[in-house]
Amino acid sequence: MSRLGLFLVIISAVSVFSAVIPPINRIVGGEDTTIYDYPHQVSIRNRPIFCPQCPYSHFCGGSIIAKNIVLTSAHCVDDRAAKTFAVVAGSNNRAGADGFIVMVKAIYMHEKYDIWSVDNDVALLHLAQDLPITYKSAPIELADVLPNSGELSTITGWGETVLNGDYSDKLRSVQVPILDKEDCQNAYKYENITNNMVCAGYKEGGRDMCKGDSGGPLIYKNKQIGIVSWGYECGSPSYPGVYTSVPAERDWIIKTINLINK
Repeated sequence: MSRLGLFLVIISAVSVFSAVIPPINRIVGGEDTTIYDYPHQVSIRNRPIFCPQCPYSHFCGGSIIAKNIVLTSAHCVDDRAAKTFAVVAGSNNRAGADGFIVMVKAIYMHEKYDIWSVDNDVALLHLAQDLPITYKSAPIELADVLPNSGELSTITGWGETVLNGDYSDKLRSVQVPILDKEDCQNAYKYENITNNMVCAGYKEGGRDMCKGDSGGPLIYKNKQIGIVSWGYECGSPSYPGVYTSVPAERDWIIKTINLINK
């Protein structure tokens, strides 16, 4: 059994004691949007390694940060082979063959990614060929500082629109306020909100990331500040979404980009 598979079994058994749900895939309360407004957004699609004839299906989100590199979460790609992934850029649609379809050449996960704490939940996908840079397919700038608490940030993705519902066929977006780390830690009293994480959401819930949004971008003023990572259910009151902090991981991301492209 893979580490992720084992993790899911254990989490299921202890979920009554813990606020964290397993970080698989992971917009509630949002609205339809367009790839022209978020040209960095990509759909990461996957198929079973034992079934090369099977179609690729949406698995996680990601963002273009260079013409040949996509930023996503480590839990989306942990224990999976690069050849089982394809990236679709420049499309509003979760399924279908429109947009730019590129295979993944290699996966670079953060060396200190921790499946149990979900710390350092960041990975880069090295694409087998360059993506065209157009009005619907373009890199996003990485933020070097987080916005202040209360500032509105934006999540985008094709994830579930209600907990345990269907994935959205069209790209959606929702705005959520950045939360103070202490407030987030108080919400997740049994978990550790590390310095590599940032939280966003409403106390009353109702607007949040959800299953299928994992790996996608959290943005503020056209810069990426976070990567969808984990949370308790979707849009639950008092439980904000937790994201990998891009400013905290920026040095690793840039170092790894330079390694890929040297």
